[in-house]
Amino acid sequence: MSVKRQHYVPRVYLKNWETRVSSKSEPGKYFQGIYYYEKDDLGTGDGKNKNSVLWESRLYNIDYELSFIIPSCPIIEEDYIAQIDAKLTSRGVDAYFNGEVLKDKESLKQHFFKLDEWEFRHKEPPMKLAKRQATLSDIKSIHSYILENALDDVVEKKWQPILDDFIHQMETTVPLNGIDEIRRIDESLVVDIIKMVIFLMCRNPDFDYLGILPKILNIFQKPLKDITGTKNTVDVEDFLQIQQNAAWLRELYNGLFEVPKGYFYTMKTTAQSTFQMILFKTWENQGSFITSDKPAFLHDLLVEATNNNAIYCPLTPDYLVMITKGEKHSLRDVNFRMANNDLIKKFNRMILSHANKAIVSDYKHLGYLL
Repeated sequence: MSVKRQHYVPRVYLKNWETRVSSKSEPGKYFQGIYYYEKDDLGTGDGKNKNSVLWESRLYNIDYELSFIIPSCPIIEEDYIAQIDAKLTSRGVDAYFNGEVLKDKESLKQHFFKLDEWEFRHKEPPMKLAKRQATLSDIKSIHSYILENALDDVVEKKWQPILDDFIHQMETTVPLNGIDEIRRIDESLVVDIIKMVIFLMCRNPDFDYLGILPKILNIFQKPLKDITGTKNTVDVEDFLQIQQNAAWLRELYNGLFEVPKGYFYTMKTTAQSTFQMILFKTWENQGSFITSDKPAFLHDLLVEATNNNAIYCPLTPDYLVMITKGEKHSLRDVNFRMANNDLIKKFNRMILSHANKAIVSDYKHLGYLL
């Protein structure tokens, strides 16, 4: 599957904020959509179709510029090499390196990073040279859609069933001792919710390993600029941006294909042993939770009077989860609390502060929510 618009906030997630809306350009025309706010313009929400917001073009595609990551992503590598083989077959040519024919996918993979040294010869008539630049350009136009397809299978198709099951269990499970806030539910379901929340964090193009990655790249920025000279500053910044994108996409790959290393694996295994979850539900007529272009985030402020440091994620306008340190190996014991207007506003201001550029609501005006 190849989709030009790739949503870093999934449409299936945004669907829970859909309501009857109207746009600023046509205020009298109502449709099913969400209210969208630029972070610096919170006066009135602009009604939009969920398909039209929070996406970037070809965000998760691996093209030739990023193909240096494929040895560390075997499933992408297999797809990429298979596409090269198909291109050569469709052109009726064989690839050669140092005079030796690259006769199978393994040899194509072995010599891929010497691509510019390949030559191409027609199968029929045998050995006649083919147009080299045209064939190279065709190969360099390849895109792998493995990550895009995996996000659809692992997140988009599973989000709503997992969410519905989680909320159903929390709403129908009798509290421990019949009186307190703790509901003991299926631990595998809690793990699934945590995995979905981590995916919401990791699939965002602004994901930066909690600030670690920019610091690492900054260490290399000055030496690279010193080596290349002041005239090549843009080239250095472009190079570092590509490295950042590559590191991010590798982490996303590791999470989607359950590679036992990296950020996703560490967060999931840590959650299973040391985290607990609190589910907040809004009181009726007390407002609703907003969401943003960074729907899941780590709130970590040492200066706050009370300790609110945790991972937060609004699940719907009525439900929000907080994932924080708790008793060891008690992930299945989920705290269920109600949120009044004051607490809803507190969480919404937190969501707004962590948003990059935009927020989403099911309210046209935010006065009662912020």
